[in-house]
Amino acid sequence: MVREQRVPECFGSGMAQKRKLGISALGVGNRVRYVSLTAIGTKRVNADWILPLGDIAVQMYVLNILPMSSSPTEEPSSSSSPIPAQPSILVLCKRALHCVTHGGNPRFTIRLQTVALCLTVLSHWKDAHIPLCIGTATKTVLFYSDTRLIWSGQLPFTPQQIGTCTFSESLRSMLALLSDEGNLFIGYLGTEPSLFRMPVTESRFIDFESRKKELREFEEIIWRSTKKSKEGDQQQQSIDVRVDIDQHSASFNAIDGVPSATLTISMPNLEEDNSGPTTTTNVPSTMCFKSELFCVQGNQWTTTLQKSVPFSATIFCHERPVLDPKCQICILSPNGIRFANFCVPLALICREVNAQRQANIKISLDSTKTALDLATVFPEFTQTKERNSLGFQPFFGEQRQNLTVSLFVSTKMNRYRIQSDSCDFLYAILSCLVERVHQLQPDVQLRCPIPMHLFLGEIAKFIEAENQFEQLEKEACRVSVQMRHVETVFLSATKCGDGEQQNNQLTSIGTLLNYTHRELANSLDKIANVQQMLNRGGRHSLRSLLNLMNALFKINGLNLPFDGSILDGTDQKLSERIAQLLSPADVQLVADLNSAEIGRLLAELLEKGDDSGGGGKLGGIAEEDEDEAAEEEENEENVKREEERDQRELQEAIAKSEHSLGLAELRSGSLPVKHHLD
Repeated sequence: MVREQRVPECFGSGMAQKRKLGISALGVGNRVRYVSLTAIGTKRVNADWILPLGDIAVQMYVLNILPMSSSPTEEPSSSSSPIPAQPSILVLCKRALHCVTHGGNPRFTIRLQTVALCLTVLSHWKDAHIPLCIGTATKTVLFYSDTRLIWSGQLPFTPQQIGTCTFSESLRSMLALLSDEGNLFIGYLGTEPSLFRMPVTESRFIDFESRKKELREFEEIIWRSTKKSKEGDQQQQSIDVRVDIDQHSASFNAIDGVPSATLTISMPNLEEDNSGPTTTTNVPSTMCFKSELFCVQGNQWTTTLQKSVPFSATIFCHERPVLDPKCQICILSPNGIRFANFCVPLALICREVNAQRQANIKISLDSTKTALDLATVFPEFTQTKERNSLGFQPFFGEQRQNLTVSLFVSTKMNRYRIQSDSCDFLYAILSCLVERVHQLQPDVQLRCPIPMHLFLGEIAKFIEAENQFEQLEKEACRVSVQMRHVETVFLSATKCGDGEQQNNQLTSIGTLLNYTHRELANSLDKIANVQQMLNRGGRHSLRSLLNLMNALFKINGLNLPFDGSILDGTDQKLSERIAQLLSPADVQLVADLNSAEIGRLLAELLEKGDDSGGGGKLGGIAEEDEDEAAEEEENEENVKREEERDQRELQEAIAKSEHSLGLAELRSGSLPVKHHLD
């Protein structure tokens, strides 16, 4: 041993002909001569240059760009062509990568979003750019060409060291990775092109007739199985559901008059399946209950159903008003999947209150028959005959007066009028009223005007809030990244020496830090304000609005392709779903979808409905159908004219014959008088 010198965190060898070393310690990079480390004595080592890093150095890589000679002692040949890349020193820190020349001049710096662990250089002799590969603590490898990110890959482990290796002429420049568990992984940087090459197959004779016969057999098997499955579904997939209001309420708020109901579920043909009757009496099943009501047993439970023993559950309103009376039961059993849709009684979700004459939203239903009195339609709320007004208020809706819905009946005008200050609870009353009127008067027809301005305005507000929330999220992300960069600069400045210059620099950076923090706080406050409209309550109200819109369209004989369920079970925005349903071919409408555009799409959709009012997604009448109808009408007119002409000619011929034979008086029932001779 010639000399023992304490070496800092990391170092790298410099150029061979310069005999110098690159050293990094305590967040500072410098370069010293090799002879300074081997010199005898305790004198201080003088560095050629010093570079503040502002972070802990992890790895150093020195690029000796000049071509190396065959012998360590041999000087490089002057005839060798130099590489266009500049000799550089790469210092990898935890949050940044610094590239400087051998003279200490900075070339570039890469700021990293994650903690870096290792570094390697890939084939830097090919061009002037330096291809880098950086392994991070988030199990990713980043590939840079100088400061440009080329590609990033995900690893199943945390890389501790990265290098390249060559095994043969065909396996060259492969990536070698050392995991945190001590395992060595070797693979290609990209993919092997030969792996995706189509294999060369030998040409062989194919009997197309036998293949066609086999395909026909498969199609027949598929058709029979599909038909059998549909028949089995129609026969087997049935659920009997009964909802009975309890005499003594079991709800948590029974003292406030909130009732409860017993939900009874049974499957009549439980012991049969598509293959015939079985001996199974107990079938383990999983039930899913979807509703706004609270269920004591939970929204999903596992039970054993028996044919003779139905299953019961207790449901009631809890903590928030129920705006949709529709419920759904799904049963998963070995015999298949069964569904049942039903509506709970109106008395389970609301109570009677005084009707309000003044309201912002009014919906009138014109009936073709005499309007029924409210005691006949809602006997559970009133028994007074000839009552023409009734008010409904959902349970737990006392704090919101606009949830009260008033119903008025005009027997002279044959009209029902529903009004409220909010659309939230209108759908529940409207759907129940229409259903009961159709039950009591099967041949009745109801019509009502549709307040399109109300629906389109609320939908446009929600879409605008979604777009604003997305923009605010992007702005908050940008400010967050800026905040992180400012913090990095601030920490780097605090580590680099003392003095008046540093204090001035810290003051400027502190001002920038405070400004960025205020911008981030303002962005988060704006996001919180917009999110209030997009939270559960806002979506709850919009779902009721869309259900009401669909119900009014259906009353007028028009089929709307969406309702409140469009908001459930999806990560898409409302504008995307509406644009796909109303205009699937035009995908550019999502960005510019507003109330006017939604109205235009709805008008185009409704114009495709038939003339009978059936509405829906029906195509327009084809031109050939109109031509055929016109041709048939013209043929009928020609036949009619020919028949009239034939009838007229026949009458003329009969008249001539009678005149010539003297039988004209036969029409009046008399014969010609014969004159007697004297």
